[in-house]
Amino acid sequence: MIAKMFLKKKKLILMDLDGTIFPWEWGADYTVPGYFENLQIIHSMKLLVDILRNDKRYVFKFCTAYTSEQAKKEKIVSLIRNFPGLSLDEIIFVPYGESKYDYVKNLLDKKYSVCLIDDYSHNLFDFKSKGGNAIKAMNGVNGTKGTWTGASIDVYANPSKNLRYIENYF
Repeated sequence: MIAKMFLKKKKLILMDLDGTIFPWEWGADYTVPGYFENLQIIHSMKLLVDILRNDKRYVFKFCTAYTSEQAKKEKIVSLIRNFPGLSLDEIIFVPYGESKYDYVKNLLDKKYSVCLIDDYSHNLFDFKSKGGNAIKAMNGVNGTKGTWTGASIDVYANPSKNLRYIENYF
């Protein structure tokens, strides 16, 4: 019984794609075929994801919204291109407008503590209000209204700096 008290929960990190590991473009036409497939990854975030995916202290998954089957397919192609060996089990697709927390709550049993890293404050507030941890991904486009006052990382910062922040926060 006492030994159970000292067991740490595995840390589940969920990371958004658009505006977090791929640049966000205001006014872009996301319905154009090839849009998501041709996005260039933010290099510092690719390095951070590589570190997190290989760190045995964490379970890592991408958690992203999609608006169409075409967008979903293109995001898969882009992720596999940037993260060789990626399994589809490492990606959670959430229909646009739905709660990311509601889609992952089945993963949130007693063995995981969970953190969402996302650029959209609405997703972060929803996640946090339902019991999850949340870190805002500041990307140079968002964060202009000051609505999110919680934890944040800079997507263009050194990956080691962001990793230390995640470790200290979560």
